[in-house]
Amino acid sequence: MVVLMLVRFLSTKMSVMLSTKLSMASFYRRKILLNALIATLCSLPLVSHALSVEVDRQIIPINETIRLTILSNGSGDLSDIDLTPIEKYFEIGNRSSQRSFSMINGRTESIKKLTLTLSPKKLGSYWIPSLTFAKESSKALKIKVIKALPVASKLSNNMVIVEAEVDKKSVLEGEQLLFTLRIIYRVQFNNAVVPSLELSHADVIPLEDRNSQREIDGYTYTVVEKRYALFIQQPGVFEIPSQSLDAVISTSSRSRFGYDPFSRGEKIRLESRPITIDVKEKPTDSIGIDWLPAQSLYLTESWSTDLDKVHVGEPITRAISIFAKGLAAENLPAPSLESVAGLNLYNEKPEFTNQQWTGGIAGKRTDTFALVPTRAGRYTLAAISVKWWNTVLGQWENTTLEKKIITVLPAIDQAADEQIDNQRAINSQNNGNQASESPVATADKQLTSDDSAMTAASNAPLIQSDLETQTSASFWKILALVAMSGWLATAIGIFIIRKSQPNRYQQRSIDTNDKNDSSLKQSAKALKNACQNHDPLEAKKALPQWLNAYAQQQVANGQRQYLSAKSASDIVTKIKSDLLNQAISDLDKILFSTEKKSSVWNGLALLEAVTEVKACRPKQTQALAPLYPS
Repeated sequence: MVVLMLVRFLSTKMSVMLSTKLSMASFYRRKILLNALIATLCSLPLVSHALSVEVDRQIIPINETIRLTILSNGSGDLSDIDLTPIEKYFEIGNRSSQRSFSMINGRTESIKKLTLTLSPKKLGSYWIPSLTFAKESSKALKIKVIKALPVASKLSNNMVIVEAEVDKKSVLEGEQLLFTLRIIYRVQFNNAVVPSLELSHADVIPLEDRNSQREIDGYTYTVVEKRYALFIQQPGVFEIPSQSLDAVISTSSRSRFGYDPFSRGEKIRLESRPITIDVKEKPTDSIGIDWLPAQSLYLTESWSTDLDKVHVGEPITRAISIFAKGLAAENLPAPSLESVAGLNLYNEKPEFTNQQWTGGIAGKRTDTFALVPTRAGRYTLAAISVKWWNTVLGQWENTTLEKKIITVLPAIDQAADEQIDNQRAINSQNNGNQASESPVATADKQLTSDDSAMTAASNAPLIQSDLETQTSASFWKILALVAMSGWLATAIGIFIIRKSQPNRYQQRSIDTNDKNDSSLKQSAKALKNACQNHDPLEAKKALPQWLNAYAQQQVANGQRQYLSAKSASDIVTKIKSDLLNQAISDLDKILFSTEKKSSVWNGLALLEAVTEVKACRPKQTQALAPLYPS
């Protein structure tokens, strides 16, 4: 369906071009650009294999070259690979090889790279067939060779040519526009300077430069393309001004002894033609919502645990990512999450990642949330929907994450407390029944009986009265002994019951500590792998999980100060480790810095800081009361 609509769109563009009676040179350029757009939108990223083959473009004029890159992590010398299948349709020019090493899970891996410059032999569509090396095979690639591109402009003796172009003449405000400044030359440059592109009312993101070769009038030219992704924020007629090239070329490049590096040369300054863009206003029904013009957009999410096995007091992590082609990550909105009673929500700092692809820029924003359930029950998290404008189809679309249901079980400590409370109630009831027949109650009954007997005996003789008194005294001694025995038996029973309770608490503490140890080990393993792989994104995801597990373990070990920690940053503050603070700061600089990164992140510093924190963990003390009592 998408391909059919794309063909219809391109056909419309071609009709407009014919109706406006463009020059043949401009017509061919636009035709080639439209064909390139088809290949770009229909192409998919290559799957990573032990042997992979990539090209910098799949549609080329016959007078230009393409760069083919072969990557392999197998054994052997990559320069020995059989290139005979390629030579049937292409001539192999320059070639260069490189080798790099990477450390993965403690194992050193060698990656070999072979780069070839290919020149097509004739027009048509051809396949670069599957190549075989070290018992691994690559995927075949289709290449289309078209007619030679006419030169846009000629300067003096055609030694240097500068031209500029865009991928479309009309865009909506905020929509991505690709601008290319092309420098074509066949002389050696000295001190060449091309100023950075700066535009008002537009965001400019530089893309990777492209290098190739082109045949013009029997001469071989070097072609350098400086590419930019533009996002014009103001509707109306927008002009991209002329872009300049300042350089020094040698006026006598050779002497009787060959090339003369000390030749003073001639200064030149060339400028491209300005380009006018028609920037249209965004749709009127976009007021009040995030304006997101993109070629494609989708949402993904991941959870740290199974949503049916969550306990009260156990934090769970939810990571939501929004990915869009044709938008920078900084322009993507944060997901809107509704608050839910019974679930405390804490958000981390979002992660922004911009990636380049053949169609320009692709942005990815990831927001991480920690959810802490405070009571048992069944909770429904509302669906998350993002409305965006499809620039390919020219219409509104909605991308949605379905609603999620979380089943929260009682806390492990709470369940144990309820069991103990029930046992106490049973013991208390049994003790109460025994107390109802205690010697005290028996003595009350006996006193009443004795009062009646004494009243009846008041008229008896004195000797009989003395006998009655002696008999009553003996009875009271026996009664006192029975009462003391009952009280003693009750005290012993209570002592035995209370003595058994600490064992239950101790067993419960052992079970809880075992669970905390397991969670801590799993999170520590994930963080260690991320650090050893020098993967800052995975390390940023694993670090809060390890900190939460570490804090729970500390609470179980009697460290009460961790009870007040509400987020990962609070836990870091409680740990009081300068080495850990510095490592986290370095990680954030790598992930969130707006400056161009000159080096990769070294995860060993964070791993060392975490190891130091684990080594300083205090010994286990007496178990505390539940973290979330009922």
